[in-house]
Amino acid sequence: MLNREEIIDNLRKELYTWNNKIIDYEKAVFKANHDIRIKLDGEIERLKRNKNRISIKLKKLENAGDVVFENISNEIDKSLKEIKKAFSKASLKIHDSVKF
Repeated sequence: MLNREEIIDNLRKELYTWNNKIIDYEKAVFKANHDIRIKLDGEIERLKRNKNRISIKLKKLENAGDVVFENISNEIDKSLKEIKKAFSKASLKIHDSVKF
């Protein structure tokens, strides 16, 4: 089992990776035609909201006591599964619609 610092560090790395993916997606979608941009802008916004939700939880996690840390950590685990699924789904849509 990971210790507190490893959990926080892994989450920071995950957020950094997602942020870079979102930036790449935005660049690719910007080059696409209008109809595709409209369709995919919603996907990107959804990814940003999910990323921001985890970022807020990370801040809480960093400042939490041991008992609260455990609760927030469990919440984050559930949210991470959902967000990873959303990233995969959005990635497929974006890659199918635009060229990188």
